[in-house]
Amino acid sequence: LDNLKLEAPQIDPAPEVRLKIDKECINGLGQTGDRMIIIINLAAIDRMLRKEIGAKRTL
Repeated sequence: LDNLKLEAPQIDPAPEVRLKIDKECINGLGQTGDRMIIIINLAAIDRMLRKEIGAKRTL
């Protein structure tokens, strides 16, 4: 994992794609040089995983 500082013009909104994760888990896409950066929302991923784990425990 890298920590990068991107300015607003370097960040695009998250694209509409079919993923098995909630759209709120991806905040956007950035670019630095020739690298594409996926900006993720760790809190949203944590909530999604806790919800999924909780649902499996009730089965």
